[in-house]
Amino acid sequence: MRKIPISLPGIALVAYLAIILLTHVSANAEAVHSEKLNASEIEFHVSNHGTIAKDEQADYPDWDGFKFPADSAYPLVYIGGLWLRAIVDGESRVAISGSGTEFAVGPYSHEPVEDSSIFKVYRIAEGGESDSGWINWPSNWGAPTDEYGEPLLTGSQSLWAVFNDNAPVFHTQRGGSTDPLGAEVQVYAYDFVGGDFDNMVFVDFKIINKSEDDWTDFIASVYLDPDIGFYSDDLCGTDSAMSMAYCYSLTDPLAFPPDYYPVVGMAAVRTPTFGTSLPPLIACNAMVNTYYSTSVEMTEDLMMGLQDNGTPFINPETGEETRFPFNGNPINGSGWLDSDKGDRRIMLSTWPFNIASGDTTLFRIAIFAADGETRGDALSRLFDVAGTALDFGTSDTTGLEVIENVEDGSIHSIEFEPVEHLWFSGLDWGGEAFNGGIGWAGDLWGSSLERNNNFNIEIEFSPEGGQDAYRFAENVGGYSFVDIVTVPFECRKKSTGEILNVIFIDGNSSGEWEAVSDSSESHEYILITSSEMSDAQYTEYGTAVLPHDAGNLDLMYVVSLLEREGERIGMREGQVLSIETSTNSPETSVDTLDFGEVVVGSERSLTAHFASGYKYEKSGSFAIDSLDVFHVGSEKITLPPGDRERFNVIFTPPDTGQFCARLMLRLNEFDLIAKELVLVGYGSPWSLKGDINLDGVLELRDITLFIRYLYYYEVNLSAGTDPDLDNSGIVDLTDLVMLINRIFLLEEP
Repeated sequence: MRKIPISLPGIALVAYLAIILLTHVSANAEAVHSEKLNASEIEFHVSNHGTIAKDEQADYPDWDGFKFPADSAYPLVYIGGLWLRAIVDGESRVAISGSGTEFAVGPYSHEPVEDSSIFKVYRIAEGGESDSGWINWPSNWGAPTDEYGEPLLTGSQSLWAVFNDNAPVFHTQRGGSTDPLGAEVQVYAYDFVGGDFDNMVFVDFKIINKSEDDWTDFIASVYLDPDIGFYSDDLCGTDSAMSMAYCYSLTDPLAFPPDYYPVVGMAAVRTPTFGTSLPPLIACNAMVNTYYSTSVEMTEDLMMGLQDNGTPFINPETGEETRFPFNGNPINGSGWLDSDKGDRRIMLSTWPFNIASGDTTLFRIAIFAADGETRGDALSRLFDVAGTALDFGTSDTTGLEVIENVEDGSIHSIEFEPVEHLWFSGLDWGGEAFNGGIGWAGDLWGSSLERNNNFNIEIEFSPEGGQDAYRFAENVGGYSFVDIVTVPFECRKKSTGEILNVIFIDGNSSGEWEAVSDSSESHEYILITSSEMSDAQYTEYGTAVLPHDAGNLDLMYVVSLLEREGERIGMREGQVLSIETSTNSPETSVDTLDFGEVVVGSERSLTAHFASGYKYEKSGSFAIDSLDVFHVGSEKITLPPGDRERFNVIFTPPDTGQFCARLMLRLNEFDLIAKELVLVGYGSPWSLKGDINLDGVLELRDITLFIRYLYYYEVNLSAGTDPDLDNSGIVDLTDLVMLINRIFLLEEP
């Protein structure tokens, strides 16, 4: 609350002002200090005596310490603070902070000092290693350090301070005034730049029981007093699933520019019950027109999610008691919503737990803001930011792992035999392999099959005759069945050898299937079904219109091939293209994808999965530092919460030898590289006799090199090169003649 309501009686008004001014003055007598984070779009203050979002260097009532944007004059939070409560020897003890505080600066116990300003808030930032914060970083008091003993910078800027409640003289607040708990609190706040991070800050409260007593039913709470523009027209809400409380304005805030509707909230990112079966919070409270606590009992009630009179909140939608008031959806207007505008405070309280003497616990929160042209836009954005804050604050960039050998129907491998005959690449439509030319049919137009219904197949090429296929040609509304044609291959189920039904999309309307060139106007697709070849399928396939009816057909794979430029070998009898979804290896978490040996000029595709440990959806993009050797099937990926999503990487060695690269996934929400993966592969020579320059093609240059090797001794053959074409054990003119015949007469190698 920024201004005192004029409806307060005069005596109460004077008393309230006296409390604020006296506690503020007495606190400042002990070298109270605050510092700010402002690298992101938020300016946020942290003090050395328990308050947050309060500028301790400013005078009342202008101590607002949370602004959004950071360089603006738009405060969204007036003040905030840490509250602690525990049962000691059967009695309640509390320590609270806000406009006044019951915390003293410095560690729990320390030598007397002449100048308590040494217990200030220490600040470090990127590029500021020569600043006093870096030089005087108080690691001896508990300020965090990295593995080298240097100040720990988390994000772009970090703040650290230590305070305690061990001074009875400070336990004078109306909502407190108990004996001290004996707590030391080390506060560590930090911000990041980029993505959703621009809209949030993190605060870690490391709470240590320095007393000789055990604490029973300990609760830590953080409260904020948001003011969205004018303080008296605010509303608030809570979300138990997100451990979140937030505040917004009933009307368009007149204190802000047009089309700027700000909202603010906070969430418990990590609580002392993290990793246990206990809930993270006992309550997210919404304090309605409650300016401050007037008793220990009232403090405990508020921390436990009760109203200021000690009665529980009743959800009018269900008639049930709740510690998470106003838990409806303000974006679509459903559920129980706050409607009686006024001054609001919000509070997060940890689940009660016990802390033994000498033990430590951590309470981490994220405070965030968002804006939009409307209240709904701003709130929707706020919930997105909250999801990012919860995920990062819980798992940072460790929420992803890469899993190999997941059998979910994804393509694990594609092999072509003999490899030296490879005459095509994939004509890209977004598939999983061969430059996107081969993939799951559901990714193209849809399928009635789930991906995990796919099975291993092989396509055996036969230029002189193959199997019948359903030919579809372009018609009004899509592609319609035209006739049955023979395609130059047979597609078989690998486990049984049964021939499968295939559909041929005649994109060029030529009447026959052919691997197309880059100059072709349209793709030629082969759609491979899961059904065995029979006349009984004619009705189902023959009446379909694609892509409209693809979702009703049992389509497994799509194959679209592009004839390699300058290819001399071409399609030949007995060549086999295998598509496999199964693997004989167990699922494994990996940091490296190893492609093994791949013949120069050919390619191998590997499919792996990102397993997301995040609670909310993430999206990102890939980058590879060696794109001419490795590339991903799709540059973008969306990761469903708590689930897996596949990705595909292709290795095409341009030469012999080992190749390495880094695959990096940058998550949009974090604007950080969240995962790096090492890619390794080895380019091996072609086993094509006579291929002197090892490019996978027999050509005139091979004849030239052969002559220079045979007669002029000018060529040193690479490992794996075999010029003995007739297997006589002697390289002579006969081998040269055989090479010429193979190149010009296309004799079988």
